[in-house]
Amino acid sequence: MSAPNAEPTLHWSTAEDDAACGRLIGITLRAAPYRRALARAMPFIANDAPMHIPSQHQRIIACAGQQIIGAAQFAPEAGYLDYLFVTPAHQGQRLGARLLREVEHHAKQPLRLVVLSINKPARRFYERAGYVIERREREDDWYGQRVVWITMAYRTRPASSLNIPIRREADPPPTHPA
Repeated sequence: MSAPNAEPTLHWSTAEDDAACGRLIGITLRAAPYRRALARAMPFIANDAPMHIPSQHQRIIACAGQQIIGAAQFAPEAGYLDYLFVTPAHQGQRLGARLLREVEHHAKQPLRLVVLSINKPARRFYERAGYVIERREREDDWYGQRVVWITMAYRTRPASSLNIPIRREADPPPTHPA
């Protein structure tokens, strides 16, 4: 057992974690800004249905002791983030940022993701992490609520903003030993 205020640990998830991840997602979505719409749209969430990992996808979990308090599932080859959830009790502690950075580290391409327009906290989280809106897809009536699906992609920064020296034309080319 870990110390009471120990830093949460990140692990690769297995099928044994499916039920706990389903409960985590249910808890988090019921507290989300769009919980009323979700109750009608996804009845399985009310049942905390197990969340299975599809083939070609991976899931990283955050644990406090034996309890799963965060999860991120993604398709590394496609560079697509399926979901990232942190329990409401652990939000605001940079755990989501840790999960996101770990996913980015293992993704083979820059990540893309989709958020609902009514989930403003999630949009702000991804924007602070360097994601920008790529496109908006209107969905007029989503179980009684007007929403827009927003696709976000990681914004690559120019090399100059990364403090990497940029070789100028006047600079001599690098030499390599023969």
